[in-house]
Amino acid sequence: MNAELDATIGPILQVYADRHGVILSPCDGDEPGVQMNLYRWVKGLGLVPRLIGNVKGLQDPYRTPATSAGSPRSGDRIPRW
Repeated sequence: MNAELDATIGPILQVYADRHGVILSPCDGDEPGVQMNLYRWVKGLGLVPRLIGNVKGLQDPYRTPATSAGSPRSGDRIPRW
């Protein structure tokens, strides 16, 4: 469930959850829930997860060593190549 759907019908679903004595949790639509599901999936493959986190703000598909050269001087993230 995403935030828009939760905002639209979340209160209605909560009423049904209360009637049936269950907990309504949209955690899979939020980053912590998605990260934990990914962690469990990777562990299920027999692998050892080394890092879990949100890197949306760090990922730049067009970044190269040349475009990152000024980063340490500007106080931006330090490139490690």
